[in-house]
Amino acid sequence: MAILLIFIVLMVMSVLFYVRLQAGSTEQKKEETNIMKAISITQTASNMPELRCSFDDVQVDNCIDRLKAEAIKNVISSNILHYYDLFGSSNITIVPIFPGGNNISIYSSEGEWTKKTRTQIPISIFNPLEGGSGKYEYGLLIVEVFS
Repeated sequence: MAILLIFIVLMVMSVLFYVRLQAGSTEQKKEETNIMKAISITQTASNMPELRCSFDDVQVDNCIDRLKAEAIKNVISSNILHYYDLFGSSNITIVPIFPGGNNISIYSSEGEWTKKTRTQIPISIFNPLEGGSGKYEYGLLIVEVFS
C-alpha cells in the first residue's frame, strides 16, 4: 500500500512539473510570435513606397522622405482598413535624432492590449525643402506592436 501511495505522489508531481513546463513554453512561443510580428511590421513600414526616398525612380534603402511621412496621415485616414490589415494594433513613429526635430506619427491604432513589443531601426530622413537640393537627417523608425 505504501509503495502505491508513493507511486501516485510521484505521478502527480510529474504531471504538475510537465504542465508548468508546457505553460512556460507557451508563453515563450507567444513572446517570439509578438517579436516576429513587430519585426515584420517594421520591415513593411520601412519599405513602403509611400514613405521611401526616391530619386529618378530609384529608391534609396533605409531612407524616409519627410514630406511623404508628413502627408501620409491623410492617406492612412482615408484608407484605414487597408493600413489596419498591414499594421494591426500598433504605433509607428519617426523620431529625428540628429539634428533633432519633431516626431512624426505615421500610424496609430492601439485598441485594448496587455503587452507591448517595441522595435526600432536607424533611418535617414530626407528633407527636400532644406538646403537647395535637400538635407539628410539621422533618425529612428520606432514600431510598437500591441497584443
